[in-house]
Amino acid sequence: MAHQSSKLRQVVQDADTLAWLSADSNEARELIVEAKLPARKALMQERDGRRSVPMDMDAGASAERAAVLAELHTFLAEKLDTPPVLLKAAGAIAVRATSQQVRQFVDHPLVKAIRPNRKLVQR
Repeated sequence: MAHQSSKLRQVVQDADTLAWLSADSNEARELIVEAKLPARKALMQERDGRRSVPMDMDAGASAERAAVLAELHTFLAEKLDTPPVLLKAAGAIAVRATSQQVRQFVDHPLVKAIRPNRKLVQR
């Protein structure tokens, strides 16, 4: 159990979310699940000895990132009652889950972080 709580603290750093995860309520929360993705790779071109400028993104790396994100999305979809929303550009997935559901996927090797999905409030 100590290993699990240590892993949980690495993945979830928000104190309120940690407290919610330790409770067994049926309250569902909106969360962002960040995926462990391979680094983006930009293709660079040097201009006449001056600084390099980006030309394009490496298609192979982009395809690998998309495949990892799709794998995590599929896994989460099987665990949740509400379909997760893929945030491809952010490398994350928005979910609505109970604490019991989150505990089922927090240890997945592709989960980098779980944080609250905060809403902007205009004042």
